[in-house]
Amino acid sequence: MRQHRIEALRLLGIMPIGYARVIGVLAIGLSGFGFPAAAYAVILDPPAPRCASVSVAGDVTVTWTLPSDPDGDCAQLEIWHAIDAAGPFNLLATPACGSTSYFHVGAGANAGPQFYFLTTVSSSPPPNTSIPSDTVATIFLQVFQSTPLGSANLSWNAAAMEPSAAASFSIWLEYPVGSWAQIATVPTTTFAYQWPVSICEDSLTFRVGLADGSGCTSFSNRDGEVFLDVTPPSIPVIIAVSVDSLSDHSTITWSQPPELDTQGYLIIYNAPGGAVIVDTIFGAGNTSYEWLDSWPFGGPEGFTIAAFDSCQTGTPPSPNISPTGPSHFSMFAQTDYERCAGSMRITWTPYVGWQPQSHQVLLRVDGGPWAVVANLSGSATQHMVEVEPGRTYCALVKAIHPNGLAASLSNKACRFTVYPAVPQANYLRTVTVTTGSSWSTASIMRQRPVAIGSSAPPMAGHSQR
Repeated sequence: MRQHRIEALRLLGIMPIGYARVIGVLAIGLSGFGFPAAAYAVILDPPAPRCASVSVAGDVTVTWTLPSDPDGDCAQLEIWHAIDAAGPFNLLATPACGSTSYFHVGAGANAGPQFYFLTTVSSSPPPNTSIPSDTVATIFLQVFQSTPLGSANLSWNAAAMEPSAAASFSIWLEYPVGSWAQIATVPTTTFAYQWPVSICEDSLTFRVGLADGSGCTSFSNRDGEVFLDVTPPSIPVIIAVSVDSLSDHSTITWSQPPELDTQGYLIIYNAPGGAVIVDTIFGAGNTSYEWLDSWPFGGPEGFTIAAFDSCQTGTPPSPNISPTGPSHFSMFAQTDYERCAGSMRITWTPYVGWQPQSHQVLLRVDGGPWAVVANLSGSATQHMVEVEPGRTYCALVKAIHPNGLAASLSNKACRFTVYPAVPQANYLRTVTVTTGSSWSTASIMRQRPVAIGSSAPPMAGHSQR
């Protein structure tokens, strides 16, 4: 590319830097042998182009950094322009030596890429022009509807990128009108991007940016169309299903989908007979729910979530609804009281939805505060505690997510520890009377209760003397 431009400058009568420096050396050398000294031709380096940014109208702002000129030999700069990388290049403007940018009105960068390079013209006679700089080009962006509908397909070219440019392109969206937001970055080896449309039906405009180490950014032309959203929101990810220890209702928490047009959620209960929609929640930011018809004391309760957007499509019109993700089930806790051993066994069903990292067993006695009585592994499903008679014990289990941020509580399992009552009567099977007693000895095989110390009459088959 550069050799091509040097040949072009030769044809224009512009001396390349290498030849000019040789002439200057020869002139100085000849003067040392008594010949008249010729004027030394000073050749400066060209400016270094940095950015070429396109305006709404397709005009281009070219930005550069200046070459070193310690003796002030610069006469002017030259900007050369072409609509193709191979040229031909035409002289566009001659900015002053101290300028670092030029606004090219009517460049037509909305229709295709524009190419620029710069030269420096020195003031020493005769005027001498530097070699051409590297070429800088505008980024040309095109936006298309996807097939099938639902996404915006972006495609662009960047025919000339400076070595000082960043390693990634930035993708920008204008929505609403006048408000630009960066939506993605891609490596500078990538020249396409697909953006799922999340706006019901509106005009969307995009642009691509490439930052430079000098501080400027080359923005492409703007391009866009009117897009229709036929894509449902992302699947809501359930964080946890838990049982509220105060209300004794199952609660669900989930993450908010990233789509801006998400309008609400469907709460789906996994009933024994199949999935049932139990409620509809409006508001993308409402990401928790308490089911008032919950009864977690009969077994685990499972739920899943679907998200819907605000776009009405189809016949009859209906919102786009996401699929549901995996169901999550709460833990179901129970107790088993062993009276004689003075202990209570707590058992629970595993949490379904994620594998707990650990479990905590909490106990409350006679309505007092909850206390952690055990820290167990993530695979544990039971624990034994010692109890005292005549007290009310409530237990619940807490499953802890591996990230430590999410947790699930089981239902409360309560029990009053009753011991057997003291017997009010004994069954007599054998009575033996020693010698001298007034009672005879008899073996009693079947006997009704007789209170100790009572004067109950003897039963049939017995004699009394």
